[in-house]
Amino acid sequence: MKKALIIASVLAVLAGIYFGFFRKDPEVPKEDPAAQSEDEIKKRQEKIAAQVAEHTAQQMKMQQNVQRSAEDNQRTIRAIEEINRINRQNQQINQQNKR
Repeated sequence: MKKALIIASVLAVLAGIYFGFFRKDPEVPKEDPAAQSEDEIKKRQEKIAAQVAEHTAQQMKMQQNVQRSAEDNQRTIRAIEEINRINRQNQQINQQNKR
């Protein structure tokens, strides 16, 4: 159980590093703000707000995927533990039958 949490944490950290450092964000052109009209400034602000919303949605989706992966890992670990328990019981039964 701890292994799955550790794996999920490592995946989350690696994903954060990837999206934080290695992903190249679009370059924002440097313009003179005084040379822009109010409409241009508003459009640009709306565009930036849309980009921020999209990025936030992507991060939330990624976090949900990490969470789902951690849950899947937990279910897999529990299933393996159950299989191991059944195998041990079968081995004991086989040993008793040999006697």
